[in-house]
Amino acid sequence: MPRRKRKPVDLSAVFDHGDLDEAQERYDELPKALTDHLIAIFAHKAKLGPDPGFYSGPEPKKYEDDE
Repeated sequence: MPRRKRKPVDLSAVFDHGDLDEAQERYDELPKALTDHLIAIFAHKAKLGPDPGFYSGPEPKKYEDDE
């Protein structure tokens, strides 16, 4: 059976936003599962934890001005 290709979560609406205050608000609105996964990725890349695998939790909020 072929492996299903998974699409990574697009966080450009948060990390590529020009207004830092707005970007912080958008980061604060991310699902807790996603921020926990990001922390686990950073720990893994620093060789301080296991590979968290592919994120499959809730999607972040979509913003009209970034589509």
